[in-house]
Amino acid sequence: MQETEDTLGFELDGPYEAMLVPGDDVLGSVSTLHDKLFQIDVNVYACSGVAGGNGRYGYVLYIDPREYERAVAVLPID
Repeated sequence: MQETEDTLGFELDGPYEAMLVPGDDVLGSVSTLHDKLFQIDVNVYACSGVAGGNGRYGYVLYIDPREYERAVAVLPID
């Protein structure tokens, strides 16, 4: 039997848009991203990241969709 949100006792919410920011895994990289967003008054309401072990990272940022274009303009996203 496949478990559903009803049988597990919780509700799912979403989906939410997010952006993935890749970069070099050096001290202060993520702080620099947040500072750039702070400077243009973009609020990050959730984030998560992972280091690849090869000197790179991926960082997922959740922001208000109305602020997305401003965020993209200052972040290193291809």
